[in-house]
Amino acid sequence: MKDGKGTKVSRRNFLKLSGMTAAGVAGALGGGLSGILSGPREVFAKEELKVGILDPYSGPYADSGREQTNGALIAVDEYNKKGGVLGHMVTTFQEDTATNPGTAVQKGKKLIDEVGVKYIVGTVSSAVGLAVSALCQEKKVIYMSVGCHSDDITVGDKAHRHTFRPTCSNTMLARATASYIADKFGKKWYFITSDYSWGHTGRDAFKKVLAGKGGKVVGEDLVPLGATDYSSFLLKVRNARPDVLIVSLYGNDLVSCVKQFNQFGLRKEMQIGGPLNGLEMARVIGKENNVGYWGMPWDVTVNTKGSKDFTAKYKSKYGKIPSWRAYLGYIGMAELLSGIERAGSPEPKKLILALEGHIFDGLKENKSQWREWDHQNIQDTYCGLAKSGAEVKHEDDLFEIVAMKKGEEVAHTRAENPVKLEAL
Repeated sequence: MKDGKGTKVSRRNFLKLSGMTAAGVAGALGGGLSGILSGPREVFAKEELKVGILDPYSGPYADSGREQTNGALIAVDEYNKKGGVLGHMVTTFQEDTATNPGTAVQKGKKLIDEVGVKYIVGTVSSAVGLAVSALCQEKKVIYMSVGCHSDDITVGDKAHRHTFRPTCSNTMLARATASYIADKFGKKWYFITSDYSWGHTGRDAFKKVLAGKGGKVVGEDLVPLGATDYSSFLLKVRNARPDVLIVSLYGNDLVSCVKQFNQFGLRKEMQIGGPLNGLEMARVIGKENNVGYWGMPWDVTVNTKGSKDFTAKYKSKYGKIPSWRAYLGYIGMAELLSGIERAGSPEPKKLILALEGHIFDGLKENKSQWREWDHQNIQDTYCGLAKSGAEVKHEDDLFEIVAMKKGEEVAHTRAENPVKLEAL
């Protein structure tokens, strides 16, 4: 017996799936990563704790999606090895969003209505995240918006009671990174921005910091998601002669832009930076082209015991150093499962109350906290330097943290965020 991509599923393993619903079996034998189960099936209880994972495994953010899922499965392994959650082993059902909001909602409905999950973990694109957040609020399902950085996830009227954000918002990233860039490299900036929610709020957050320092925007362009040729934009950047090019791009888009930035020789003329960069992109950019100052929710060089332990577990399982995407997947899943344990119940309403206001070890220097009134994870936030050339001591030695801000120093205040989450 084979799945949709030819992966063999033995009769013995098929029979072990018999405790699932018919829809769950169909999903497990379907195409792609749909329905892949984690943990040793032999010890699964009859009533399993089902968790849906929505991440991009195809499209421009595929590498990030795989990293996030890998990190989430480390947390699942930890809980299953100690007997599961509330006596139930954890089963994950994975679906590919393809970085498409419509696809993500369709896959989310499948997980909720057919598989019967009460929790969804994942997503990278903020456009996808906002669509999934609205769906989960409608269905009264918990959504750990693991990798979405658009302010809108936890700010204003698009924030929801059933959604929690493990990662930093764009404003948090900008307040940690943009101020460092402005003070060090100058205050004339050009912006190249991905034309959707994450790109827009990243740009706007950097602009606010720049304006506060008396800086000037000397040009800006919006580019569609999935763009590959940045030559026309980079020619405009060269003519504008900024001190810094701020790039609110991600995934393959960021890789293409940074490589072409180097090819145009702009590295000698200006600095580059933006809200986000990370290992999964820097590995493709290559150490000779790796450049700039970037916002980062975490880095493997964070010098805490928890961070080192996670890194060791990840490297043992996957044979490589984790990116911050993997870290976010781990934190999102670990906090979901620990919250269910504290609630003493798998019910979403009780889980929400167990999470709100909870202080926890986010593997960083300072404790992290789920803020009660907006469900933002308040946490240490970093500015990282992209290392290149002789600075790189091994293949994954691609970033150095140069600045850190405590979460309460960079997160929106109540006055800045008029959010009103729904009543339970």
